[in-house]
Amino acid sequence: MARKEFIRGSAAGTPVEAASDAPPVRVDPSRVFATREPISATALVEALRRSDAGAVATFEGTVRAERDSAGGRELAALEYVAYEEMAIEQMALLRDKALREFAVLDVALAHRLGRLPLGEVSVAVAVVAAHRAAAFDACRWLIDTLKVDVPIWKKAVWSDGGANWTDPLADAGAES
Repeated sequence: MARKEFIRGSAAGTPVEAASDAPPVRVDPSRVFATREPISATALVEALRRSDAGAVATFEGTVRAERDSAGGRELAALEYVAYEEMAIEQMALLRDKALREFAVLDVALAHRLGRLPLGEVSVAVAVVAAHRAAAFDACRWLIDTLKVDVPIWKKAVWSDGGANWTDPLADAGAES
């Protein structure tokens, strides 16, 4: 059976059928999810907590106040939309890769969808490991890779009612 693959640059970012013998991705909904409800790294950590974990690294991305560089407008909200089935599958693949390639014990990823006002958490990553270096490294890799590889799109909504889609590749390496 052909598997759907997300190809960046395809028409409207739609999935295309790609020949693959890869088995379906197993998704643990307690570890990887997209939601329209508030998310919290603290809640993710509680789900991951275990006695052999000496380190916990978390990341929460929030909707921050900013001005449009061209017009000086203030940001009012961000809207997140996704090809949900593929986004969750891609997030599960990132989780699996982090578990294989970093010395971590467990990982959880959550992303908000819908319209979020300033200050709301839009994405959360939690990693538990025996040691801090692995937890930090995996957490950083996960958020950086999620922003580029997962088909979730972000629209900036400005105070004057205008809106524009943002390029996930433009700020993929940004330190903000």
